[in-house]
Amino acid sequence: MSKVVYNPTSEDFEVLFQGIPVRIKGVHFDHEKGIEVDGQKIKMDDARANHCLHELGPRGLCQLEYGDEDKIDEIRESARRRNKEFKAKQVQRYNQQNEMNRQTNRPFIPTPAHIKDYADELGIKLIKPFEIEDPKKDRAVALEEENKELKKTLDRQSRQFDLLMKRLDAMGVDAGDQKKAPLPDDKLTIEHCVAEFKMMQRSEFATWVPENRERIETWPVEAQDQVRQKWSKFFDEEFPF
Repeated sequence: MSKVVYNPTSEDFEVLFQGIPVRIKGVHFDHEKGIEVDGQKIKMDDARANHCLHELGPRGLCQLEYGDEDKIDEIRESARRRNKEFKAKQVQRYNQQNEMNRQTNRPFIPTPAHIKDYADELGIKLIKPFEIEDPKKDRAVALEEENKELKKTLDRQSRQFDLLMKRLDAMGVDAGDQKKAPLPDDKLTIEHCVAEFKMMQRSEFATWVPENRERIETWPVEAQDQVRQKWSKFFDEEFPF
């Protein structure tokens, strides 16, 4: 059996199914022809279609059935409304996290590219970068604390990078003669993100998730969903954030 999925939004979708990326293009403008091109309608097997609809339905992905062409405008309107609601929630979550960080004297989280795009599209203002105030400590003590945190961050990143390289080697991926520095979080692809935790066992994953909360929340949405799916396979308790 098969189903037809349809992306009438202005956003290109991508989701992993059995480790393979599935891409569904949205509405876009063809500059060569000078016309707007409708989003993709793709026929796929039930398992793949159901997975895509489950993951991307809240973002506007639709299933088309026989006779739906008569109400295609209604389907598009509903899908685009869901897409806007999803984007608005992502921006609001990002703003709320930074506001909480500001109130609790924690560092500002840099704005990921997709969050900035969502905010620009919807006309939502993003919280501006702020500096941490530390009135109780003199500058020398503050610098000492910053150096400690920096060392912890570098040590953690170094361990994560070494772990990633070992996993790439185990997967047979040729990383070249020289190891490259990891990409910034806001430039990571879904594959990069998933590779970081894909091979983790239960105990390692349980520690890794809370330690990397701020980084995970800046990843692409699809990668965040993969983290939540792995958590639900390991644990009955609710995902920690």
